[in-house]
Amino acid sequence: MEYQNSNAKTLVYVGLLAVLLTGGIGAAQEVVDDSARKFTAPEIKAALEAVGMELNDPYSAKFSRLFRGINPRVVCGYVNGKNLYGAYVGNTLFYYDGGNNKATIVQDESRAVLDFYKTLSRIMCNLPE
Repeated sequence: MEYQNSNAKTLVYVGLLAVLLTGGIGAAQEVVDDSARKFTAPEIKAALEAVGMELNDPYSAKFSRLFRGINPRVVCGYVNGKNLYGAYVGNTLFYYDGGNNKATIVQDESRAVLDFYKTLSRIMCNLPE
């Protein structure tokens, strides 16, 4: 009996590992409007993956209003992701710098840090004040 339980546990672990390695069950990031057409497929893929790495649940991310920043390698836009409770938090500004493959989501509890990131994102994304 112990041998059968051991095999069953092994199968469960192998199955979970397979799901993790393939990126989950039916999970996908998506751009919910037509703003992605301004970019190449590799640009969008890199930006979505980098932003997703900053989220609690990267596969549930919904992207919108994508636009090019002041630098041609910068992708700006909004992402709606889930918090730790599984609820969507609302559209939040992000920017992705393709030059160093770094994404920044403009949110923080500290007012000074939030103001800094808002100013930086205005510059990076060429937004009006």
